[in-house]
Amino acid sequence: LGVAVLNEALKSLGAISHFDFQIEELHHNRKKDKPSGTAITLQENLEKAVGKKCPEPVAIRGGGIFGVHKIYSMSDEEVLTFEHTALNRTVFAKGAVQAAQWLAKQKKPGLYQIRDVLFGK
Repeated sequence: LGVAVLNEALKSLGAISHFDFQIEELHHNRKKDKPSGTAITLQENLEKAVGKKCPEPVAIRGGGIFGVHKIYSMSDEEVLTFEHTALNRTVFAKGAVQAAQWLAKQKKPGLYQIRDVLFGK
């Protein structure tokens, strides 16, 4: 759920599109994809928000880290950082259960996304 909120927050970065941007992610040393699907989605949403191509995400693998995603927004005067940290895998299961409960209440069949669960469709 936190990553979905982070993706929504990226929309606000259009106001500072003249800044430099960089995504960094950290995951456990057994994770195969590099960058992760989450980092790729964040990158796509960031580029859409700021209207320009940004450097590829920096992907770090090590230890038992469940997942950390950071978005740096940098100018000569300041740095704004958005960060999401998954402390354990329970967060993913709880998000799936919340989404399933929300989906069970929907009257119309359709294609839904996690942002629909959090922010309405």
